[in-house]
Amino acid sequence: MIVFIDSGVLGKLCNPNSSAEVDAVRDWLYSLLAKGIFVVSSHICDYEVRRSLILESLRQPNIDSLKDLNDLQDLTSCPKKSLALAMG
Repeated sequence: MIVFIDSGVLGKLCNPNSSAEVDAVRDWLYSLLAKGIFVVSSHICDYEVRRSLILESLRQPNIDSLKDLNDLQDLTSCPKKSLALAMG
């Protein structure tokens, strides 16, 4: 099974502030990964979230959510060829 996440979910996963909603999204992601489900996101979603995080880091330089996004990118990036084979 493959789950595609959009920029809204990706943004919540990179959110440095803890809230019930953010924690629920993180728990949901971990439960999918624990079941062996592929979780992927598009490059445009990464771009949208990355752009927002860069703008936010200019306002609040002590927040480093870009590192979280980079870590998630390693986890959720899926080359088109691999995705085509997985959907096969």
